[in-house]
Amino acid sequence: EGGFLDNKIAQGYSLKSASTFSVMFSSKPLTHAVGHRLWQVGLALFALVNIGRGMLNNNVYLESNSWSSKEFRFSVDELQGGDQYAAAQLNQTVGGFGLLRHGCTLNLETLKILNQNDCTLQQPSNNSLAVVCESPVVMDGYFFIVGHGEKTMHPSKFTVQALNDDGTLELIGKARWRISDDGTPRLLEGGARRSYESGEVVKVDMRIPWMWAMGFGWAQCVYSVGCCIIAVRGVFNRFRRAANILAVSGLLTSICGFAGALQWLAEGWWQEFVFFFLFNLGIATFSMVVWHEKYMAAGIAILSIYLIVIDVVRNAVFLDLEGFLLNPPVIGALIMFWAIVITALRLVILRMSKRVVQQDKERYLSLWDAILSSTDFDLFVRLQDLTKRLPVRGGKARHYTPGAAMSGPIESAEFEASGSVVSRSSGGSLGSIPFSLPSHIDAQYSSMRSIALSNGFRKIGRFLKGSVKHNLIPLSSLDQLYVQAYCLQPILREKVQAWALPSNGMFLKRSTGSNTNREVPEFIRWSDAIREPELQSQIKWSEIKRVERSVQKITRAYGEDMSRLVDVTREAIVFESISDIEEALLAIEADPDVVVVRVKDRLDPVKSVEDTAGFRCCIINLHVLNYHSVRLGLERHVAEVQLLLRSFAEIKSELGHRRYVAFRNARAE
Repeated sequence: EGGFLDNKIAQGYSLKSASTFSVMFSSKPLTHAVGHRLWQVGLALFALVNIGRGMLNNNVYLESNSWSSKEFRFSVDELQGGDQYAAAQLNQTVGGFGLLRHGCTLNLETLKILNQNDCTLQQPSNNSLAVVCESPVVMDGYFFIVGHGEKTMHPSKFTVQALNDDGTLELIGKARWRISDDGTPRLLEGGARRSYESGEVVKVDMRIPWMWAMGFGWAQCVYSVGCCIIAVRGVFNRFRRAANILAVSGLLTSICGFAGALQWLAEGWWQEFVFFFLFNLGIATFSMVVWHEKYMAAGIAILSIYLIVIDVVRNAVFLDLEGFLLNPPVIGALIMFWAIVITALRLVILRMSKRVVQQDKERYLSLWDAILSSTDFDLFVRLQDLTKRLPVRGGKARHYTPGAAMSGPIESAEFEASGSVVSRSSGGSLGSIPFSLPSHIDAQYSSMRSIALSNGFRKIGRFLKGSVKHNLIPLSSLDQLYVQAYCLQPILREKVQAWALPSNGMFLKRSTGSNTNREVPEFIRWSDAIREPELQSQIKWSEIKRVERSVQKITRAYGEDMSRLVDVTREAIVFESISDIEEALLAIEADPDVVVVRVKDRLDPVKSVEDTAGFRCCIINLHVLNYHSVRLGLERHVAEVQLLLRSFAEIKSELGHRRYVAFRNARAE
C-alpha cells in the first residue's frame, strides 16, 4: 500500500532518532513512542501488571464474599429519629433477622435442613438479634424485617457481626458500606441514607456483583491486552496502528464500564452508577483523543485532573471522613504523576538541547545586534509592510492534488486580462536545463489563452481564492510530492535567477579542489554570472530536501500529512543588506507568474527565533503559475524561497548544522 517513499513512513523510518521523552509532544506521540525500546518495555510491564490485577480481581469475584460462623448478630445502634437505641423498643424497631446465601433467604427451617442441626433466633442483648446454630453456617448476605413502630423508631445505624472460633465477634456489616476496589466490603460510619416502611424486608446481598468484575477485572484485562499488542508490534517496527489499537482498547474498556454502571443503577446503587458513568465517560473521551493523537499529551493531563475531581467529589458527597481517607483517587493521581514526570523530563531535555546550540545562537544574536545598530529602522518597517501586502492568497500553505477541482491542468489556472499571468515559452531553457514542449501542446495553450483573455478579468487560480476549496484534495503521497518537486525545481531556479538580478542577489559557490575545506563560504553574484557564463557552472544550487528529513518532519510535526511539507522544492538567495532583500521582495511582488501563500519574516526584530537557535532569514512559500508549471500539473505545488543575509550565511557551518540537527532531534521536530 503506497509507494516506495510512503512505505518508509509506514515502516517508522527515522522515528528513533528523536528524543525518547520529547516524542510524547510530537504530532503522533504514541506512534513515535512505540519506536523506542524504553516505551516498549514500559507498555509491556504496564500490560502485564494490569493483566495480573485483572485476573486477581476476577478470581476475587468468583470466590465472592462469604462468611462461615455458628452465630451472626444484628445490633441496632441508632434510630431514624436520631435517638440512641432504648431497650424496650426492639420489637418496634426490628421484627426479625436472617441470613442470605446466593441471594436466597435462609429461614430457620431451611438452615436446619442444610446443616442437620438446630438454628434459633435469639436476643443476646437489649439491642440485638442473633441467628445461632449448633454447627457453622455459610452466608453471603443478610436481611432484617423493619418493626411496626413509627418511622422515627426504625433503625438508622446498625452492625452485623460473626462469632469467631475464639469467641470474639468480627464486624462484617454496617448500615453504610460499599464494594471496595479490591472486592471486599468497605464498612463506613454514619447511618443509612434511606428510610424504611413498617414491615419491610430489607435484603443486603454482600456478594461481589458482576458489574464490579466488569469494571475492575475484565476492563483492566481488555485495556492491558491492547497495550501488550502495541508493545509487541513496536518490537517489530510496526508503529502506525498503535493509536488505533489503544483507542479501540479504551473504548472496549469504557463499554465494559458502562455496562457495569447500568447494572449498578438497576440494583439501586445510583451513587456508584454516577461515578462509574463519569469515570468511563472520561476514558471513552480520552480514547477518541488518542485515535487522533495530536492532542494526546494535553489529553493525559486533562484526564488525570478529571478522574481526581470526580473521585474526590464522590468520596466527599457519599462518604464520611473515614471513607474519604480510605478512598484516595489513586488512578487519577498515578496518571497525573506520570504526566508530570514526562513533562519534567521533556523540560530537562529542552534545556540540554539549548546548550548544544548555545554557542551558535550567541554568534547569531551578536551578529543580529550589529545589523540592527547599523541599519536604519525605517528599512525594517518598510520590509514588514511589504511582506504583509504581498498577495498572500489561499490561506494555509499546502500541496493539493493536480486537477482535484477542475477537469485539467490548464483549466485550473485562469488568466488576467491585464498582461500574461501564465508566461508562454514554447522552447528555451530553465536554469540551463533544456525544456521544450511539442508543437500541438503549444498550439492548444495559445488557443486557450486567447479564450481566457477575451473573457475579461479573471482571478489567478480559482483554487487559491477559496471559491472551490471544498473540492480540493490535499496531496497524500510522498512519492507524488517528490516527482512534482523534481519537475518544479528547474522552473523555480529560473525564477530565483530573475529575482536575484535586480536585487544584487548571490548564490553559493561550489567547493572544488583546493578550497574544499574553506571556513568561510564564497558566493557568486548573479549579475556577474550573467556577464561571465562560466561562473554559472560554479554555483551550488539548492537540492531537493533529503527524504530522511522529509519523513522526520512529516511524522514528527505534521501528523503524516504530506500536503503540509512545503519546503521540498527550495532555493536560497543571499544578499549583502536588508535593502537588497527589499528589492528582491518587490521583484517577487511584481512577478505575474507567482502566487505567494505564506511569508515567514524572521527578519522582523520583534519576532522570536528560539526555534531556529537565533538564525534569521525571510522565507516565502509560493506557487509558480507559468506555462511550464501549468502544463506539467505543478500549479498547486508549494515551493520555498529563502532570502538570507550574507553575514548569516557566512557563519553557517557543517558542524553547526550537525549541532542544530541534534537540537532538533531532542525537541522531536
